Amino acid sequence: MYQIVVFILLCSSAFFTCTAFLLSSSSSSLYRQKTYFQKRNTVQHTKIFGFFDSFKDIFKVEEEEPLNVPFKRTDREWRALLTEEEFYVLRGAGTERPWTSSLNDEKRPGEFTCKGCGKTLFTSSTKFNSGTGWPSFFAPASSSSVLERKDSFIGLQRTEVLCSNCGSHLGHVFNDGPRPTKQRYCINGVSLVFRKEGSEKEGTQQENLKKLIKQEDYRVPDSILEKSTNSNNSNGVE
Repeated sequence: MYQIVVFILLCSSAFFTCTAFLLSSSSSSLYRQKTYFQKRNTVQHTKIFGFFDSFKDIFKVEEEEPLNVPFKRTDREWRALLTEEEFYVLRGAGTERPWTSSLNDEKRPGEFTCKGCGKTLFTSSTKFNSGTGWPSFFAPASSSSVLERKDSFIGLQRTEVLCSNCGSHLGHVFNDGPRPTKQRYCINGVSLVFRKEGSEKEGTQQENLKKLIKQEDYRVPDSILEKSTNSNNSNGVE
């Protein structure tokens, strides 16, 4: 009987020690998820992350400095731009469920841009089927397309991938990809927007002109007509 009690105490001690170690692991994604959930004002999430804070204080875990990126928005602006799931992944460093993104099977030529700011991140020429359930690439579109930083969420040493323009969370990169880079950029499909090769990007001058011409009530402004008439008359054109 004595041996059983000792065994139970040892197991309990080992369990709480491991739990404290895992919860004290420094992770930028955990901090951003903490902020995201707390702003939803739910008592359960506050209690969970309050429990985490007690371990953070004990083990002196420091929060990472915010990224210095050129494109910035407030949380209110991000929430107005993104859906609940998109905000959770891009701004809260969350992860979508595998096999849920239509981009996982996207095979057409084109480019994959950031959902948050529109920056080109990956191209179809580097996309491959990793069998993981998330869109995967063996290289970004350019060396300046993404940022990488260490992520030790729950004790797992990984490398986080973020948009270099707006700092949105994209996914993680692993050293088990195909040649020539042997890297696998495992990206959340909800973080990406696919643009088919040859398609016009929204907001370009050509696209805006097409939309304008399709409007039934559109007419050429009098100032432009007058300017065109004067130009023709000066050239001797009737």
